Amino acid sequence: MDDSSNDARRDVIARTARDADAQGVVTEFLNFIDALPTGSTGALLFGTPDNPVATVLIEDDRICWAQVPGRTRRLNEFLFKHTGAALDRAALRTLFDEMRASAQPFGQTLVERGIVNADTLRTALLEHVAESIHAIAELAPPTYTWMPHRSRGYKPQFTFNTGEVLAAFGSFALAARASPIRRVLANLASDDACGLGFSRPMDVSTPLPVAWHGRVPYTASRIGRLGQWALGLVDVSAVFDDTEQRIVMAHDGQKTMLVWRQNAEVFFVLCPHDGVGAQRVLSRRIRRPSEELPTGRFRVPPV
Repeated sequence: MDDSSNDARRDVIARTARDADAQGVVTEFLNFIDALPTGSTGALLFGTPDNPVATVLIEDDRICWAQVPGRTRRLNEFLFKHTGAALDRAALRTLFDEMRASAQPFGQTLVERGIVNADTLRTALLEHVAESIHAIAELAPPTYTWMPHRSRGYKPQFTFNTGEVLAAFGSFALAARASPIRRVLANLASDDACGLGFSRPMDVSTPLPVAWHGRVPYTASRIGRLGQWALGLVDVSAVFDDTEQRIVMAHDGQKTMLVWRQNAEVFFVLCPHDGVGAQRVLSRRIRRPSEELPTGRFRVPPV
């Protein structure tokens, strides 16, 4: 093996180690948020409380903003990405400075004035939060302090549960893996289904959600358990049939769950138990599903 090959391999190992460390940091503080008392509102301050280097704002258990030095205007860039030439950059920056000075929610003002629609804003906000949290994970050391307060002002539709943020972080951190997984979910899952695609970087025991379909109803801590459970399920299934044809299916009378492996990724789709969503997955996979598991053998996680 020549020197260039060795260098490339060391780069991959180093990058994988950084990704693993970042995943651990993000999972830890999202699980911390999940463990806060119900209805918690406040700020997670990274660094020292008197001089924080980053801040994550929480309102009613949901993440509404993440702030890292040097990334204040990144939301503008995400909005430009999703709207193209439809926005006046100079006017948007001026409005941003005005809202910041008056402590008004910037994004909500854009929607109220008809500058962007709600879906575009929500997508841009989630991307901003994911990128900021990835930057927070690289802080050394990423210590944090919880500071509760009573200030409120964010509309729930523009805030995110910790599960959404974990999946968005995974999509940002493992972007190359996320794109094909997202396409698989979009092709297979029905509109009323919840789908998650997990990837597991080398030397990381817990699979990371990197793509999703539909609403993500789970917290980060529950998604972590779900990912490990789904990975274990396909590993057990592979003992009997070590092919990617096998789809493990379970139901509890209200929902049908399907889990399968494709390459190095694990897919999880939860459908209403009307048979339509599950049949769509099975027919579009054009694979032979395993025998249906008896009801109750595997508990379908509550939505």
